[in-house]
Amino acid sequence: MITSVLQRLGWSLEHQQLLPGREPEFYSVADLPLRPETHRLLDRYPQGVYRHQRLALESYLEGKDLCVATSTASGKSLVFYATGVECLAADPSARILAIYPLKALAREQESRWQKELESAGIVASVGRIDGGVKDRQQRERILASSRVVLMTPDIIHAWLLSSLSARRVQRFLASLRLVIVDEVHVYTGVFGSNAAYVFRRLQHAARTLAGGDRLQFVAASATVANPEQHLAQLFGRTVQVIGDQADTSPRHERQLYLVRPPAGQALYTALPHLLRAVVDDTPYRFLTFVDSRRQTEQLATILARARFNRPEEDPAYGDGVDDGDLEGSGPEAEREGDAALADRLLERLPVLPYRSGYEETDREAIQSRLSEGTLRGIISTSALELGLDIQGLDMVILVGIPQTVTSLQQRIGRVGRHGPGSIVLIDAGGLADELVFNEPERLFDRPLLPAVLHLENRRIQYIHALCFASRGGEYDTLTGADVEGEGDIALRVTGSWPPGFLELCQAERAGQVPLDLHNLKADGGDDPWHAFPLRDVGVQYTVEQRTGDLVRLGSLSSAQLMREGYPGAVYYYLTRPYRVVRVSQREKKVLVRRERYYTTDPYGPLVLISPQLTPEGLHRAVRMGELRAVECELYVSERVFGYTERRGGNKMPPVKYPCEYWHLASFSRNYTSTGVILSHPALSNSGVQLKLLADLLLEAFLLVVPFERSEVNSSTGKHWKTQNGFGEGEPFLAIYDQTYGSLRLTGRLLEPAVLPEVLTEALHVLRSGRVEAVEGISEATVQALQALAQDCAGQAEPLELFSSAPERTGELEGEPVIAPGSVGWIITDDNQEFQIQRVFYHPREGLRYYGRRLGQQEQPDVQVWFPVTNIRPIPGISRMGIYDYETGEVRPLDE
Repeated sequence: MITSVLQRLGWSLEHQQLLPGREPEFYSVADLPLRPETHRLLDRYPQGVYRHQRLALESYLEGKDLCVATSTASGKSLVFYATGVECLAADPSARILAIYPLKALAREQESRWQKELESAGIVASVGRIDGGVKDRQQRERILASSRVVLMTPDIIHAWLLSSLSARRVQRFLASLRLVIVDEVHVYTGVFGSNAAYVFRRLQHAARTLAGGDRLQFVAASATVANPEQHLAQLFGRTVQVIGDQADTSPRHERQLYLVRPPAGQALYTALPHLLRAVVDDTPYRFLTFVDSRRQTEQLATILARARFNRPEEDPAYGDGVDDGDLEGSGPEAEREGDAALADRLLERLPVLPYRSGYEETDREAIQSRLSEGTLRGIISTSALELGLDIQGLDMVILVGIPQTVTSLQQRIGRVGRHGPGSIVLIDAGGLADELVFNEPERLFDRPLLPAVLHLENRRIQYIHALCFASRGGEYDTLTGADVEGEGDIALRVTGSWPPGFLELCQAERAGQVPLDLHNLKADGGDDPWHAFPLRDVGVQYTVEQRTGDLVRLGSLSSAQLMREGYPGAVYYYLTRPYRVVRVSQREKKVLVRRERYYTTDPYGPLVLISPQLTPEGLHRAVRMGELRAVECELYVSERVFGYTERRGGNKMPPVKYPCEYWHLASFSRNYTSTGVILSHPALSNSGVQLKLLADLLLEAFLLVVPFERSEVNSSTGKHWKTQNGFGEGEPFLAIYDQTYGSLRLTGRLLEPAVLPEVLTEALHVLRSGRVEAVEGISEATVQALQALAQDCAGQAEPLELFSSAPERTGELEGEPVIAPGSVGWIITDDNQEFQIQRVFYHPREGLRYYGRRLGQQEQPDVQVWFPVTNIRPIPGISRMGIYDYETGEVRPLDE
């Protein structure tokens, strides 16, 4: 049926393939020394269990921590239930904590846990605690009355570990014997690095209250590239992995289609027609995956408006509203209120968007309709990639080929669970699409997800140090420590902690926190558990509408703010458009009002990259012929200068800042990170398109080392002064981490053979000549890439950037400072920009800058002062000078 729809709409079917099913193989567990209750549970499977399930039970009985890393729908949950029953039957006082990365998963599993315990004859309650359970006393009652409690890592961090003084919390943790962790492969990047500290803090609390380590971990995961290493980093424990080779579960057959949009039609013009035809002309229930929150909202919005093409059908508008009013908010919306309007949309639309950042009630409403089967389709980011069992799902549509086989298997694993299914993969014009559509046999022959944690990120470490070691925090609560000080915390804390963490804890207790972490301490206040979410390095911006009653419309990270919530942007929430009228960077709020169905893009987005080529900032450097590759610390400044807007088919002239929504010439986000800069004489040749070349290398890098696209980026730059063998104005390409403080993901470029493979992939794409990303590429750019690849084929040698004895240039007669009229970053205030108006010396407090913050809409002209040590110069941007203590003047610094 789907083929006839594709043919009618003009889509091109490039490849069709049957993914065959598989017959199961069963293994008896009669010989295992399990408790009668566990055997009773497993008696429901008279043929036996799958091999990976039996191996997991054997490992559990041996007292090992274990992880089942097999395909979707392979019966990993039965391992959880069986080991849980065995734990509860063996110890009547035992408690189990089952951790799921999404509230939807925990909600789905709650009734299943209860059913499995009853099948085994275990009389015990199952409880779930998430953001939907608001009352603290109710949460404590659930802990006290339940032997199995389901939580997300977020609630463990924000509530459980912040409530260690509560008796019921202490009794639960003292009795905790089994920790179950589902979907371990998603614990990567920022979320995984944060969760690794949460798991260690949880173990410390349980170990302290139980008088020793009495925990056992049972986890489940999709297949990842480095499972044993990843689990050891995540839990601080040795975990036995039971992988795909032991999987004997059955599979239903699925039909795979590789398709391209109709000739002459843009993808996001053709795609809504296809999805509408699936709704109107087929019986399929479908799940569509896209790569961005914005695409999710806009696709769902187009479908919603097409659905209600007669005014009387649209819940947003009253009777008698003509078609022209479909572009506006409508009088009914004003009378009814946006909260009630959102409820009606959630109840009536046949296709809804799903992404991160939704309010709790909205997310629950969508999930409820999913479980009830009243939705025809969902358009989602990777938020629904995990193990939700969506009943009756017939088809999954992937807009673009996922970067990793892990992600691909998770997405297509949503169908074929209960019967045959269809998979439609759409060419979105990326490099992974080009690779697969040219060679379909390579679809499953690509890299597994590299689960990467960077536990040395100081910002991540300090967030957890605030929770764990601050006065009156978790450590003091558990040990009853003297808050006036009791010696070195590292001598009193057991367990496996990443290097540098306990030293940072000690610095926090001693009041000696580094300056660049002071803004985190201020943001954390007295409650760092709630101030810092686990899925970003820093605080979130809340989106609010304040016309009448305050309505919350989700949240944005600082990176998402630059793409979706900059001043003047049209922000979409559950298919409804809102104009961003004010951004308060100090209050971390985005204020919006209802808007017509316009779309906006940031105007002139610019990324300024300043490498820190100093002994302190350098990680490693290599030379291959004339190609020099350096991994180092970077200063990154992302800037938006306004926005462009589309109103229907009309593209409006750019709106440049300052405007009614923003008072400065640019809106910026500044942070420190790490990355790899590539320099070569060929990059200076006339006609070389540096940004296109950097983007091409990033795409090729993601084919070789498939990280999440949102975590890495590419840009270009020029060295702002002659130093360490690089000339002033010499161009470079940069592949860098977008995470504040860095996870050092892009450092993989300098691992053996990675950079040559990346350049080979980039050349392969160029020769194919079809990918949109390289359309219009100049011959000079092709020659530059060939020069990089040719030199990269040679032997890599260490590149010495610093001599052992640095040259002395003479003593400076005064103190280096940022010159008045220039700008720097306030490192104690989230790198907000600060304009220096004058420099002065205070006899008791030393040198001070006097000036104003540049990112502050509230009282923008208010002048303040900061110690010189609190303001960091921006390489290549800040003009420097020398402060003369005798005259009080600032002389220009001649480099």
